[in-house]
Amino acid sequence: PVLFAIGPRLKHIPKSLIDRMYKLKCILHLNEEEALSLANKANIEDSADELFNRTHSPVIITLGDKGCYIKEENDHYYVEGIVANVVDTIGAGDSHAGSIIACLNQEVELKEAARIANIVASQVVQQKGANLSIDNFKKAVKKYHEINNIMLYQK
Repeated sequence: PVLFAIGPRLKHIPKSLIDRMYKLKCILHLNEEEALSLANKANIEDSADELFNRTHSPVIITLGDKGCYIKEENDHYYVEGIVANVVDTIGAGDSHAGSIIACLNQEVELKEAARIANIVASQVVQQKGANLSIDNFKKAVKKYHEINNIMLYQK
């Protein structure tokens, strides 16, 4: 699938080009502000519904440390966020989108991919710059395993 991470330049992209992207049935990846603006709705749930109706593909709306909201064809849900000591937000959205792409390429379900993406993005914002250091990558992997162990006990 094609993932379209619109980003902060949304206001500068001609509507005709965005409409062409919708026709590709791409997965939309946006932050809350971008989703509300693009859908012209008052809340993320209505925005996700509107955008899903345009693409007929999943819509992922990132919400910072609150995680993300996902609308799929037959489901919609929040994926929990990771509280982080934010140093620099540069690269958070790109790392989230990149993690989603990498996971989907490995046939990981979207909900699990979003959980992984939330963890990776939470590590990116805890350092200066967009590159995830190997130490912070290891912390992300450790956090993922901690969360999965907690979830196993809750089942």
